[in-house]
Amino acid sequence: MRVTFLLPHPALRPHVARYIALDAHCPSPLEQRVAPSGGPVLVVLLEGRQQAGCLHGPLSPMPPAYLLGHLDRAALNVLAGRIRSFMIQFTPTGVYSLLRLSVRELTDKCAGLGTVAGPDLQEWAATLAEAPDDAARAVAADGVLLRRLLATPRRAPGRRALAAATAACGLIAEAEGCIRVEALAAQLYTTPRTLLRHFEEAVGIPVRSATRISRFLATRRYLERHPRAPWSEVVFRFGYSDQSHLIRDFQRYCGEPPSVFRARQDEARLLTLVGREALPEPGSYRGEPEA
Repeated sequence: MRVTFLLPHPALRPHVARYIALDAHCPSPLEQRVAPSGGPVLVVLLEGRQQAGCLHGPLSPMPPAYLLGHLDRAALNVLAGRIRSFMIQFTPTGVYSLLRLSVRELTDKCAGLGTVAGPDLQEWAATLAEAPDDAARAVAADGVLLRRLLATPRRAPGRRALAAATAACGLIAEAEGCIRVEALAAQLYTTPRTLLRHFEEAVGIPVRSATRISRFLATRRYLERHPRAPWSEVVFRFGYSDQSHLIRDFQRYCGEPPSVFRARQDEARLLTLVGREALPEPGSYRGEPEA
């Protein structure tokens, strides 16, 4: 399996976190647990088919091109045969700002690209397989998204909601999810009620869900970088009431308790050290975005 990360054009980075290219050959079905990434993802299957669904729930075949809304719990992808895909991972407000689309109804769901995107994006997705490589696909994605960005009028409807939600997302990320709605509203000089309304319109999920996901993602990054950190330190650092709340978040967003997550990370590091060829390749990078 080869995963390649590519950064978008600098002007798009407030809206697009990164592009992701996947190339895998799975002789037998491969199950992938998918955790929330912090924003919606547009997926184009260049080759092969995949099934997906909620963890421990029924699986459904995915359309060739689709928009996956915010994940608020762990999901499951099943890959079989040769799979190639290209993905646009949006920032929390990226779909609202570039596609002028609220994804409130797409939490833990997906919609075919034809039902949520204009003809420009549909045409881009249809011709994506003809590009010579992933870098060319990223350049083509830059082009169509930049045209959308430039075509957005300065006084477009929803600008106030977008500005408030974008600022709130920045504060949530800076606090690693450890911030309350009242504190967010105070820093943005607005009322909690107004902030909640603007946030759900532009982001598509409640502020409480966004802070909880942000804290989980920060905790997971910390465990990856500090594999020997005591659980008491992790609980205190990220503001969990106790270890049971930490376990609950990992079960919800990762599909497994943190002890199992840590054990899998240890196994992956060990296999890397012994040079096992079966490990997924890290891929080539066109500038890795900061965590």
